[in-house]
Amino acid sequence: MKHKIAKNRSCHEIRERIAKSLEASILASFNPAFLDRIETFAAALAVWGTRLNLTAAPENITEVAFHILDSLAPITLALRHEGDFLRGKFEQSHVLDIGSGAGFPGLILAAASDSEFTLYESRHKRASFLSVTAAEMGLSNVTIVCERAAPQSLSPEFDVLTVRAVGDLGGLLQIAAAALRPGGMVVLYSSQSRKLDPALANQTGFVDHRQIDYELKRDSQVVKHSLVGLMRC
Repeated sequence: MKHKIAKNRSCHEIRERIAKSLEASILASFNPAFLDRIETFAAALAVWGTRLNLTAAPENITEVAFHILDSLAPITLALRHEGDFLRGKFEQSHVLDIGSGAGFPGLILAAASDSEFTLYESRHKRASFLSVTAAEMGLSNVTIVCERAAPQSLSPEFDVLTVRAVGDLGGLLQIAAAALRPGGMVVLYSSQSRKLDPALANQTGFVDHRQIDYELKRDSQVVKHSLVGLMRC
């Protein structure tokens, strides 16, 4: 019983931290159930996180809040002048999230938005976590696909592709070229130190490379991240 009470308090604290960290105008633009969904997500992550090695310190309030706020960056940064290329991208769109893992950013963006989300996760246990957690969060706008995303298995039906852990950029862009409609956008979460090769993007049919830098607090550290947008021809 004590463990359950402590867990509930932690989840509520994560909810409160997210609410305090977001501007009132941004929070008002999210789905009205957003904070309830985030609290449910935090509870699920605490139960499944260590068992499945979903993320470091799944019960650490500061760590979980950091990943949630970072996941929301494409929506929150769209209100900045330099983030205009992100504006409206998560409104009534069909979004593909690759390598969804612990739900960052797919489940978090879906909790805030009414867009349709398809989350690809090749590891069965993690896909099960995503399915169960999406249901518990009341996310009727989420579909989980338990397989590795590949160009041959996708068709150009998506408006946005998100990925938070970029490995093989060339391979990712090939997937994006197969999955995105003309004019669709890849949104890459990246560190500010990582540089994109424009020639590689152009080879796979992507133009209009845009980037917005931002900072987030993580305990006593300031983390410098970037969002990179690439438009499909």
